[in-house]
Formats: sequence, C-alpha cells, structure tokens
Amino acid sequence: MKDESFKHGVLSFCVTGKNTNFASQNRTKHKRMMGSMNFGDTLRGLLEEREITQKQLAADLNAAPSTIGGYVQNSSEPDFAMLKLLAQYFGVTTDYLLDCRSGHTVSQQEDELLRIFRALSAEQQEICVAQCRVFLRVRHREQGEPPR
Repeated sequence: MKDESFKHGVLSFCVTGKNTNFASQNRTKHKRMMGSMNFGDTLRGLLEEREITQKQLAADLNAAPSTIGGYVQNSSEPDFAMLKLLAQYFGVTTDYLLDCRSGHTVSQQEDELLRIFRALSAEQQEICVAQCRVFLRVRHREQGEPPR
C-alpha cells in the first residue's frame, strides 16, 4: 500500500507540480536545500520524515526525552556515542547529521537527493528515475532543446 501512495504522490507532483502526498514544505527542508542546516534542524527533519516523535526516539535510544528535545531545539549537541547511535538509528552517516558534505556531490541538495534515493525500495527507485526523465523531457521541451 505504501508503494501505491508513493506512486500517487510522485505522479501528482509530475502532473501538477505540487506535492499532494506529503506535508507542505517546511523550513527544515528549505534550509537543507539552501545548505544552512544545523544539527537540530537535521534531526527534526529526520523525525518528521519518519513520523517519529521525540518521545519515541528517546525511548528507542534509552535517552531522556529532554535530551532529545535539547538536540532538536539546538540548545545542546550529542556526544560522539550518541551521534553514532543516531546515525545508526536513522540509517544515515554522521556527516549527514552534522551537515558535512562528502565532497562527492556538487551541493547539499544533491547529497539529500542521493540519501533519499538510497532509502527507497528498488521499485520506488525505478519510479523515481522514470519521473526524473519526465522532468528532463519537460525541461528540454520548455527550453526548445531536442530530447537527449
């Protein structure tokens, strides 16, 4: 059922240019695209993306809810052990959590796209690639370029 919902969201975006399947763009996603994230924003984005509460994360990691709240509010930062634990929990790198680019990509937005793509199922990756090809065809058409 999740794959159907995903397909609907991707197709709706392609047709309307609006993401009808997910919550409206928030400041966390905007900051990620603009390359000005801090640890709390990154953690908040991961929590929202996975629909996990701070309280649930704290319970899963055997941490105090106030500790997680401090991270999300940018009033405190995790130690190395907690940073590694958070990276393992969310399936991301510590570099991602700390907003350190790998050097293998051109922008923070490209890092984000790669992270999201790798988190998709094989079927979702195929759909994503197909939709990206549609976006390219539309772009070429709008710019009067021949298709590649």
